[in-house]
Amino acid sequence: MIKRDTIFYSACGLSGVGLILAFMGYDLSLLLFVAAYLLRPALHEFGLAKQYADERQLEIHSRSGNLAFVIVMMAMVGMVFWRIADGESTGELYTLIGIGLAARALTGLVMAGEYRKAGVVIISAFGVLLALFIVLAIIPLTKYYD
Repeated sequence: MIKRDTIFYSACGLSGVGLILAFMGYDLSLLLFVAAYLLRPALHEFGLAKQYADERQLEIHSRSGNLAFVIVMMAMVGMVFWRIADGESTGELYTLIGIGLAARALTGLVMAGEYRKAGVVIISAFGVLLALFIVLAIIPLTKYYD
């Protein structure tokens, strides 16, 4: 059963404004729908709505979020294969996949309360990516100096 509380009415208000903006032709309406959809899970995850917390609802949000993440990553990989087949560039899709995987990993560490480990992982990942970028940027330059 959907709880009728402050969060519910706030999400309904965001959706209503989103509908009005959608009928007026603004692209901002999609962002308002996303904000309305993610309002309750975000407030629960950050501990800002503890008085409205329902364990069953939190479990459903957690499991649906995990499933949604897997589906989005599979769709992104499918889009990469589709663009490769069409001969188009896939750089931005790889970037989005990388950002999604990094955000998922870091969110898991931070939500588990392992702040030191999260810091080490961030710095290590940045170092590895920086080294990879430098190596991959230098390799194409060496063919011009031969």
